[in-house]
Amino acid sequence: MSSESRLYTFSTPTKDKLRKFRLSTSRAKDPQAVICETTPVEELIDALPVAKAMLYAGAKELMRNESEAGKVIEIDDAEDLLQMEQKLKGEE
Repeated sequence: MSSESRLYTFSTPTKDKLRKFRLSTSRAKDPQAVICETTPVEELIDALPVAKAMLYAGAKELMRNESEAGKVIEIDDAEDLLQMEQKLKGEE
């Protein structure tokens, strides 16, 4: 068992929901999204000791791995959200 899995985990229902989620499928007519809000490490760096900043980064990476996401699109501000269509098309 890796060290991060001993520090924090996702519940089984959350894992199941993430695994079933897909941006588009033959069953879904419209694009779907799972929105997870996180505080950027840069904002936490002054408030947290280095060890806790590493825990935060590890938790974020665990979320990516547990969700088995093929593509992760990070939205940092409202402007990024307005450019979502281009991001989905890969036209960043």
